Amino acid sequence: MSKAKSKARPSGSARRRRRRNGWIAAGVVLVALAGAGAAYLVTAGSSKAVVAQPPATSPARRGNLTQTVDASFTLVRDPAITLTSPQGGIITKLDLSNGAKPASFKPLLAVNGTNVYAIVSSTPIYRSLASGDSGDDVKALQTALKADGYDPGTIDGTYGTGTFDAVEAWQTDQALTVDGKFNLSDFVWVRPGSTALSVSASVGDRITAQTALATIAVPGALVAQADVSQLDVGRLKAAQSAQLTFDALSGATAPAKVVAIPVDSESSQQSAGSNSVVQYAVTLRPLRLPA
Repeated sequence: MSKAKSKARPSGSARRRRRRNGWIAAGVVLVALAGAGAAYLVTAGSSKAVVAQPPATSPARRGNLTQTVDASFTLVRDPAITLTSPQGGIITKLDLSNGAKPASFKPLLAVNGTNVYAIVSSTPIYRSLASGDSGDDVKALQTALKADGYDPGTIDGTYGTGTFDAVEAWQTDQALTVDGKFNLSDFVWVRPGSTALSVSASVGDRITAQTALATIAVPGALVAQADVSQLDVGRLKAAQSAQLTFDALSGATAPAKVVAIPVDSESSQQSAGSNSVVQYAVTLRPLRLPA
């Protein structure tokens, strides 16, 4: 049986929110020192001073406290997923067709005359981004910008001046409002290598946000489906890093990302002498696999 170990790598904004889910707590360990009331004590009836011993001390150390979640997983063929619209309105243009491969910063469709673009990356981009943000999703945005010819500078996961300028340059080329911000409502996140298998939308359709547009899949790709208990699933979130280990391959590991956490449980198992254990089927995407 294989094991998946997920380790949180929080974004900068999440770090400022102090980890509401308690997945990682970082802080300074403070050593309390008890001070002596006086430099020395004088015994009754004697003029001889008894010097107090200095208190024992230990240097404070700064570090990260990390929790991990262990779960068994199975490698399965990557299933097809549904591509949905981030906006509601009338489809006025459709650039997606059967067999097409979406590309970053290229239109998929237009809703009420406004283009909706693809953003292709291994790491899910799940939020709007702006100056000062940091995390793996920022790094994914920087990588996509550079691949499309908009240089963000150092790809370091920090939304700095270079990333801001690159987004502004792309907005200028698209005749959009130029504010240097990445607005998620203008984009649909797509996994690398995805191909449109069946486009269900048509020009003139009236849609709402999250209306299905097409079915897409990555031919031949594998994902890890891990059974995570109800007690642990609340510690996970999309884009967290994980490490896969394989019982049949001694010492072999593979990095992965959490890509989907279901709202509903998958199963409930009854163990002898205990209450039922509720399991959630969490999907992780391997970044690479052993040969």
